[in-house]
Amino acid sequence: MNITFRKTGTTRATARTTARTTARTTATGLTTARLTTTGLTTTGLTTTGLTTAGLTTAGLTTARLTTTILGG
Repeated sequence: MNITFRKTGTTRATARTTARTTARTTATGLTTARLTTTGLTTTGLTTTGLTTAGLTTAGLTTARLTTTILGG
């Protein structure tokens, strides 16, 4: 059962997912600053040694990184 928080309208499930994604991002050595610096482009990811396959293996997708970390 999802309970919606009144102030933010965020469900508990969404909050848990965000927390898990943030934890995974930190664990793989990705920080908001680093993502912003590379612009989260395919070229930038390759330059920092990260590939789409690598992100998927770590449980992260480009969409999740964009929406969760960069608020896109």
